[in-house]
Amino acid sequence: MEQSKKPPKQVYICFFIVELREDGTFTKGCTYPGDGCNDKDFKQYQNFCFPIVHNRYAAELKSQHFTFMLTDIDTSRKYGFCKMIESGSSKFCYCFISEFPWFEIFYKCLNCLCTLHVRKDTVTLNSIIEKLFKLSIPKPNDIVSLTTSLTFSVPDDAALPSIPENRNMMEYISSTNPKNMIEIFAALMFERRVIFTSSNLSVISGCVFASESLIRPLAWQHIFIPLLHRHIVDYCTAPMPFIIGMHSTLYKTIVDTPALEGVVVVNIDENTVFSPYDDAHKLPSEAMTYLRTQLGKPNISVGTNLPRVFLHTQAILFGGYRVALRFRMGETISFDEDKFITSFKAGGKRSFAEELIHLQSFRQFIEKRLYMLNHGIGFHDLFEREVSELQNEYDDSMTVYKEWISRTSDKVLLDIKANMKMARSSAKHGMKEVKNALKSAPKEGGKELSLSESIASLRPPRPPRPPPPKTSKTVTRFKIIDGDEPDSINRLEPMCLDKPVRPEPTYLDKPTKSNIEELLIDLTFEKSPKSEPNSFLNTPVSSQKLPSPSNDSWSQELFNSYDFNMSRTDEGKSVQRANGFVNDASNPAKPPSNAVPEEALISFD
Repeated sequence: MEQSKKPPKQVYICFFIVELREDGTFTKGCTYPGDGCNDKDFKQYQNFCFPIVHNRYAAELKSQHFTFMLTDIDTSRKYGFCKMIESGSSKFCYCFISEFPWFEIFYKCLNCLCTLHVRKDTVTLNSIIEKLFKLSIPKPNDIVSLTTSLTFSVPDDAALPSIPENRNMMEYISSTNPKNMIEIFAALMFERRVIFTSSNLSVISGCVFASESLIRPLAWQHIFIPLLHRHIVDYCTAPMPFIIGMHSTLYKTIVDTPALEGVVVVNIDENTVFSPYDDAHKLPSEAMTYLRTQLGKPNISVGTNLPRVFLHTQAILFGGYRVALRFRMGETISFDEDKFITSFKAGGKRSFAEELIHLQSFRQFIEKRLYMLNHGIGFHDLFEREVSELQNEYDDSMTVYKEWISRTSDKVLLDIKANMKMARSSAKHGMKEVKNALKSAPKEGGKELSLSESIASLRPPRPPRPPPPKTSKTVTRFKIIDGDEPDSINRLEPMCLDKPVRPEPTYLDKPTKSNIEELLIDLTFEKSPKSEPNSFLNTPVSSQKLPSPSNDSWSQELFNSYDFNMSRTDEGKSVQRANGFVNDASNPAKPPSNAVPEEALISFD
């Protein structure tokens, strides 16, 4: 555990300069102290200084700052702060190995030492590295001055990193959008296998360190390699959780490996995150809503806003662990997992708590808290402050609610009583009216009606049924008026008759006996006197009559004597022109006494 670690004795363990020649060989340059870096350690360090050494890849290593890290058996960390430059056909890497995560201080020292080395000012260079090595461990926020131009302030590891002072946070927020930040945060919370890849070593190490620091107060308990070199690329196929940063050229060599299934890949150059999981939706919605809202604000990239937002999110997620601490007289303080799970009321939060208690980072966090409590050390870190502020906000809201209830309780109760009294009196009055109406209801045959029959008798009568739609329309009929000249066509004079519309008959080329009866059923007439042969034309249609259609001899004679052809009037009306022909061709002017006149116009509308 962290409480058993030995504190560092020096600001840094060793400093060295390594050269990469054009043929791919290494040469160790200046080293301080002389015995601080043996050959075994140096061989390991040089591989991290040039993680992708190969003739076809060496050109991609530009001048830049980056950091690698080594983890010992006791979980103590060693940081390798590097600055790479190009000089002719060779590349040089200046490196500090230290147990302190002082990124900005060592980057600043490397810039100064690199300039002195290029100028070949070895005296000043050796003076600075010696003075820094013999420096007593400064306290947080102390000011250290190595030269007139090289002064720095010791960072406080317990404080939140600030932007733009913190180089890692600057790299992370410059290359990752809020959506990807949430995906990465969720993947680290559930301890997935995560790979960061980019073509820039500075961006890789910066994003890896920044993303890991944003899960505080949790600490990553598994494989953590901010920068992977070519000789240990097989670590990417490990089945346990890991966080690995690697150059894009190395990633291309293993991208098709089946063992990479289930790995979350963060491509920093393309600003994309590939994850086979849906971890962001597994986190409680309250925390995710807060995180999305805060990351979308424009001031998120200023000061400590970014790490503080993630710290407050952690307080929302598991800040209630305090309720599960169990204390009994004579026993040590313990953590009740079941009570912690049941403290989450919603189903989604409870399922998250069930997974959280099995994560190694959370278990280490609880063990550290219990150790501090049982040894009387106590803790007042930033996370506990966030939890207290969150609890105070909840308590304040509850206090306001309780005050509102206490002030308005009397008034609310009086209003409720008044409303209930009014409702009760209204209901009694309504029931009384219904009973009176039932008593005065009419009786059938002197017998009392049942309740349903009485209620039915009290119902208002139904409105009258609307009249049926009209099925008749005004039909225009024509009466035939005789023309002035004997051979002229008779004219038609319209007259209105309200009569149901008959369907228009179908006309055939050769009429049948039934067709003739249908055509003449509406046109009846009487037999005219011999002195007025055409007087039947002046007779109204309603007074004209035909012999009974059932007379077979008459209908047969009419069918044999006349031919019917279609024609049109001047007004465009469809008419039927009847041309009469007599069997006796020698006397065509004398039609039979019961026949239709020689020429007539019959209209059918």
